[in-house]
Amino acid sequence: MLPRRRILARCCSWRRDSRRDNRRLSWEERANAIYQRDRHWDRAVRCESAANIVRKVMAVLESRDASIMSLEDLSRSKAKRRKKEIIREVAARFPLVFKFRRDDDGEFWVELTPAAEEILRQEHAAIAQHDDMESLAKLKKLLMMARDHRIGMEKLGHLKHDLFLPDDFKRRLIPQHPESFRIIPATTTTTPKSLGYVELVGWEPGLAVTARELSAPVQAPHAFQVDARGQQLDHPRVQRFQELPFFSPYEDPGRIEWKSLEAEKRALAVLHELLSLMPMKKAVVGRLNLIQKELQLPAKYLHLVGLYPWIFYVSKVIPENNTIFLREGFDRSRLRVPNRLSAARDDLLRLMETVYERELGGPPRTVTLEIADEDKEDIDDFFVGFLGNLRDL
Repeated sequence: MLPRRRILARCCSWRRDSRRDNRRLSWEERANAIYQRDRHWDRAVRCESAANIVRKVMAVLESRDASIMSLEDLSRSKAKRRKKEIIREVAARFPLVFKFRRDDDGEFWVELTPAAEEILRQEHAAIAQHDDMESLAKLKKLLMMARDHRIGMEKLGHLKHDLFLPDDFKRRLIPQHPESFRIIPATTTTTPKSLGYVELVGWEPGLAVTARELSAPVQAPHAFQVDARGQQLDHPRVQRFQELPFFSPYEDPGRIEWKSLEAEKRALAVLHELLSLMPMKKAVVGRLNLIQKELQLPAKYLHLVGLYPWIFYVSKVIPENNTIFLREGFDRSRLRVPNRLSAARDDLLRLMETVYERELGGPPRTVTLEIADEDKEDIDDFFVGFLGNLRDL
C-alpha cells in the first residue's frame, strides 16, 4: 500500500493535469494548432538548399575556360577546401547538370552540361537586365528604414541577390548617384577588412510608403492580411493587434515603448516591408540577422514571427538555414508574381530531379514536385539524404 504522502502527491498532480487540459488555449497554442507545418514550403526549402550546393559547384566550373575542370583541380579550388569525394558525389547525383569525362591518362574531368550552362546564362541575364531605377529605389527604401540611415557595405553585399541588386552595385550603382548616397570610410574601430558604410543623403517622402499601405483595404487600413485559417483565431489579443494603428517602418520608433504590442506590430511591419522588397518574398534568417540592429528588430524577433503565423511562415527543416516566407506573396510554395530568376531556378530544380535506381530502388526516372504523393515522398527522401551527406560543405 502506498504511503499517504505519495497518494496525496498523485492526486494533486492529477488535478493539475486536469486543470491544464481544461484551461483555455493561449494565443500561441491556438495559432500553432491551426497553422500546422506546411510540407510544400518545407519541401521547397530542402530543394533550394540542395540547389544552392549544386550552384556553388557550378560557379566554380563556370570560372574556368569552357566550364570544364579536372576533378583533382576542383577539389583543390577556392571553394572552401571541398574534398574530391564530395565534389564527385554532387556531380554524380545530378547527371543532367554535370557530366564526367575521362582522358587517356585516366584522369576524371567534370564539366557543365549545355542545359546547365543555359540556366546560368538565364540567371545572369535576370540580374543584369533588372531595372537600375528599381534597384536604386529598393536600396533607398532599405536605408530609409535603417537606424541613422546607414548600413555596412559588406552586409549589403550579402543581401544583393535577395534584393535583386546588380553584382557591381558597389562600383557602379552607388558611385553614380552621389545625390542619394554617401560612402563613409571604415574607421580604426572597425574590422580591418571593413569596406565602410553606405549612408542615405536625402529623404524621399514618395518612397516612404509601405507595400502594406498600398494593398490595404479601405475598411481596414491598419490590419494585416488574414486568411481563412487566421479568422479562426478568435482571441482578444489578435483583435487588439489588428486594430492598433499601423506604425510605418519608415518612422522613428523612438516614441514606442519596447516590449509592448505596438512594438511587436512595428517589428512585424519592418519584416513585412523588407520581404516585400525582395522579389522572391522570402529570406534566410542568417542574412536577416546581419541587419537586425540596423532595422532595430528585437533580439527574439524569430519567436515573435512565430506568434503571427497568418502573416509569415518559418520553415525549420534545415536547422542552420531557417527561412521566413511572406504568406501573401505565395500560392502554396509558388510565387504569385514569378520573375526570370525564379524561372531559372525552377529549371535547375527540374534538372536535379532526375534520380537513379540506386536512390529510389526502381528504374531511372524523373521525379517532379507536381505529381503523385508517393513521388513527392521519394524526392523528399532523395534531397534529405543528399543534404545529410554534405553537411561539411
